Amino acid sequence: MRNALESDLGRISVWTVVAAATGFAGAALSGILDDLILVFQRQPVPIVMPEEMMQVLLSGLTSEPVLLTLPVLAALPFTTAFLDDCASRYVHSFLPRSGLGNYIASKAVVTAISGGGALVLGALTALSMIMILLLPLTSAPAAEESADELRIAGQTALVDIMASMLLLFLSGALWSLVGANLAVLTTSRYAAYAAPFVFFYLLVILAERYFYGAFMLNPKEWISPSDNWPGDVGGAALFIGELVCIFAVLYALLMKRRLRHV
Repeated sequence: MRNALESDLGRISVWTVVAAATGFAGAALSGILDDLILVFQRQPVPIVMPEEMMQVLLSGLTSEPVLLTLPVLAALPFTTAFLDDCASRYVHSFLPRSGLGNYIASKAVVTAISGGGALVLGALTALSMIMILLLPLTSAPAAEESADELRIAGQTALVDIMASMLLLFLSGALWSLVGANLAVLTTSRYAAYAAPFVFFYLLVILAERYFYGAFMLNPKEWISPSDNWPGDVGGAALFIGELVCIFAVLYALLMKRRLRHV
């Protein structure tokens, strides 16, 4: 299993990961461009409060451009790997060495990791760029603010960012697996890239126009959970994690069925 994972991880194209991460970072920055412009247009020299900077950081990860591109970008790195193996007949030489179970498990795991990891890398890039822009403008802490208050505020901000990263990773893993399932079903690379986007907005339409109470069906809630979730971020993460496991199992079953005819 270890050799299979190392082999698949090594076959992830660096350029696709860079493209996905760059696209996500660009989407996050474009989503808060108006906010950044307003900050720099303040007169006299703008001063950004630490709380305001953290709000800008988090809003960039849940902006409309991010939601629009997230399912497509998650599918870029490794969604079509199984199709590529079958088309190149690489699977014939790899299966005897790894075994059927290890091969299938490795494909499912790496597909999930690649989709989620690319989005997290893009999010970290965007956050770094935003902090570089705003940190020089942050105000010094007020004299009456104690060290404990500042430490608690910093810990809260860090927890919020880590929670957003977790949800992004799980969402990226899910949409990457959705694309992989459609790739095996249709044997089409185009379906692998388009299916996550189509299913994403199909669920958004159903949740927002027809099933108003079914907030858990709305993929937007998976990135920025509302107060309706039991357990808040933890409940959303658990729900998405279950979906990831379900689609990983479906992907494994579809690959196993397809390999019977290879």
